[in-house]
Amino acid sequence: MSATVVLVGTFDTKGVEYEFVRKQIDDIGTCSVFLIDIGLQSNSKTLPVADISSISIIKAAGGDYKALEEHKIEKTEAFNLMTKGLTLKLNELYQSNRLHGLLALGGSCGTAIVSEAIQQSKILPIGLPKLIVSTVAASSNAHTAVGLSDVTLMHSVTDISGGVNRINEPILANAAVAIAAMASRYYSSMTQSKEVTFDDTPLIALTMFGVTTPCVMEAKKQLEELGYNTVIFHATGIGGEAMEYLIESGLINGVLDITTTELADELVGGILSAGPERLEIAGRKGLPQVISLGALDMVNFGPRHTVPKQFTENRLLYEHNAQVTLMRTTSDECTQLGKIIAQKLNQNRGSNRVCVFIPHGGFSLISVDGSPFCDKQADTCLIEALRKHADTTKVEIIERNEAINDASFAHAMVQALHAQIQYKPVPKLHTDIVQKQMTKPRNRRECLDRLKSVIEEGRIIIGSGAGIGLSAKCIEEGGADLLIIYNSGRFRMAGRGSCAGLLSYSDANAIVLEMAGEVLPIVKHTPVLAGVCGTDPFRLMPQFLKQIKEVGFIGIQNFPTVGLIDGRFRQSLEETGMAYEQEVEMIRQAHLIGLVTAPYVFNEEEARKMTEAGADIIVAHMGVTTKGAIGAKSSLTLDECVQLIQAIHDVCIKINPQVIVLCHGGPLAEPDDVQYILARTHGIKGFFGASSMERLPTEIALVENTKRFKQLKLTNKD
Repeated sequence: MSATVVLVGTFDTKGVEYEFVRKQIDDIGTCSVFLIDIGLQSNSKTLPVADISSISIIKAAGGDYKALEEHKIEKTEAFNLMTKGLTLKLNELYQSNRLHGLLALGGSCGTAIVSEAIQQSKILPIGLPKLIVSTVAASSNAHTAVGLSDVTLMHSVTDISGGVNRINEPILANAAVAIAAMASRYYSSMTQSKEVTFDDTPLIALTMFGVTTPCVMEAKKQLEELGYNTVIFHATGIGGEAMEYLIESGLINGVLDITTTELADELVGGILSAGPERLEIAGRKGLPQVISLGALDMVNFGPRHTVPKQFTENRLLYEHNAQVTLMRTTSDECTQLGKIIAQKLNQNRGSNRVCVFIPHGGFSLISVDGSPFCDKQADTCLIEALRKHADTTKVEIIERNEAINDASFAHAMVQALHAQIQYKPVPKLHTDIVQKQMTKPRNRRECLDRLKSVIEEGRIIIGSGAGIGLSAKCIEEGGADLLIIYNSGRFRMAGRGSCAGLLSYSDANAIVLEMAGEVLPIVKHTPVLAGVCGTDPFRLMPQFLKQIKEVGFIGIQNFPTVGLIDGRFRQSLEETGMAYEQEVEMIRQAHLIGLVTAPYVFNEEEARKMTEAGADIIVAHMGVTTKGAIGAKSSLTLDECVQLIQAIHDVCIKINPQVIVLCHGGPLAEPDDVQYILARTHGIKGFFGASSMERLPTEIALVENTKRFKQLKLTNKD
C-alpha cells in the first residue's frame, strides 16, 4: 500500500486543472489519488470522474440534491451542506487510513468550503498535509482559510478556471510534487509509528512576546533540564487561540502562561486578541497551570497611522518597530483586566490551585523602572483587582519583587509548575539507546543522521558488502553501520573473483533485485544500499531507481562501475555510451528522489563530479581487494593509498563540507591496513569493505575450522 492523496474541488469549473494535477501525481508514482467533487453544478458527465461525487456529499449532509439542481436551495445553504458533507467524508477517509495528504484548487468559494471542512473536523490531525492552491492566498483575509489548522496556502497567481496554461502549469505541477512528497513522508511516519516507543514526556505550553522573551527562554531551559518537552506560542492572537485549541484537543499537559497580553487587546480593541475564551480552557480541563501578567502593560496596533483616532491624542504610544505600535494600558483598563483574569481563573476545575505570579518589578522589558511604559499606579490597579476578585480556593497569588524577565522569576514559575505535575523522568538506560538504534532508518535524512551521530561519538563508520543472507545477518550482528548488496557479492561467495561482476556473466541490476528478497527481510535495523549498474543500456534509470526505493533499499552505490576499468577498453566504453558520466547522472537522479548515495570514486576528478551531483558518502576506491584465495595480486601500496585517499577527501570537502568520505579496496584488506590509512590521513570517517568483510573472514574461518576437524584422531579400540 502507498500513500493516498485526496484531491478535493469543484470539478464542474476546474476539471481540466484537477485532471492535470491527478496525472502529475500519477507520474510521480509514489502515491495513489482519490477524487472528491464538491461542484454545485457537477453531473454524471463531469470530468474527471470523482470517487465521491457532489451528490454523495450533499446526501451525507442530509440535503436534497434534486432541490439543489432545481435551484430551490439558496447558494449559502448549499455551501453549508457541502461543507458539512465534506467534513464527514474527510473524517471517514482519515479513519479508514485512506487520507495521507489533501490538495484543493480553488477560488474564494472552493477555498472556503475546503478550509471550513478542515477546521470543522475534530479528527484531522496537525501534521496531516493540507495544501490549498488559491487566489485567496494573496488576499487580506487569507488567514480565514487557515484558521487554527496547519493548512498551507499556495498563491495561484491567476484564476483557476481557464484551463492549464504556461503561467499556471508550473504552479500546479509544483503543488502536485509538494503534496506527493508531503503525503509520502506522512504515510511513512504512520507505518513506522508502531516501531517507535510512545513518548510520554509531558508537553508544556509557554506564551511569549518580544518583551517577555528572556523570561520565556529561561523557563524553557529550566523545564527541559527537568525532563519536560516544551512548545512556545507567540502571543499574537492566533498564537493564543492555537494554544487554547491544542489544550482542548488534549495534546498539552501543562501550561506556563507567562504572556497574557492578548487579554488587553480583547478588552481595549487591539489587533492581537485571542478571543473571549483566552485563559479559560486549561482551567476547564483541570490542567496544571501557572500564569503571569506578561505584557499586560500594552495594547497592540499596526503602524502608527493605523492606530484608532480615539487613542492618538491622549494615550502613551510607543513604536516598537515600523509595523507595530504599542499603547500603554491605563489604570482603569488594568483594573478591568485584574477582574477579568480572576473571573477566568476562578473557573479552574483542577485539583491544584492556579498559581498567578506577579512581577512587581515590571510586566515587560519596557515597563521596568526608567522605561517608557513604567506606570506603577496602573500596575497596582491590576494587582489589587486581581487580589479582590480571585477565589483563593481556586487561585494562589504569588507576589515577587523581581521584574518578569529576571531569571529568578522564571525559575520560581517553573518550580511552581513542576510541583503541580511532579514529573520524574525515567533515566535512559543503555538498552533504551540500543533499542532506538535498532529501528531501521526510514529515509535518507534518518540514515545520514545516524551516520553523523556515529562520527560525533568518535566512532568509525563501517559499511560492508553482503553476497548472501547469512553474511548480511552476521555482519549486522557485528555492528556494521551500512550494508551494500550487489552482483559481485554473489560471485565472490560462489568462489569467483569480484571482477566477475564487471563482465557479461549476468544481469547485474536483475541480480540486485533478486538478492533484495534474500537480504532485506532478515536485516532488522541496518540501512541497506543497492549496487546499481548506472551504464545499463536496458534500463530506464529514473524508473529503475524508483523501483529500488520501493523494494526497500535506503540508497544506492554505483556498482558495477566502469571506474575499475582503464586503458583502451575504458576509452571504448566512454566513447560508446557506457561512461562513468552516466554513473554520475544516476547518483544525481537518486539524490533527487531521496535515496542515500554512496558512489565509488577512483580519482580526484571523479570525486569532484560525484560530490557536485549530490553524493552523501564518497567511497575512495583503491582497486580490487588483494589477499586471500581469489584476491588480486597487484595493487597500490598503502602509502600510495594514503596520498590518493587524502586528495580525494580534500576535493570533496571543498565542495560540500558535510560529505562523508570512506576508504575501500586494494591493499586495505584487514583491520590493520585500515588503521594504517586512518592514522596517516585526516577527515576520513570510516571504511567500506566487501571482500575484506565477507570473503576473507569466510575463507579463514572455513579453512581453520576444517583443519581443526582434520586434526581429530581415530581411536585404536577397533
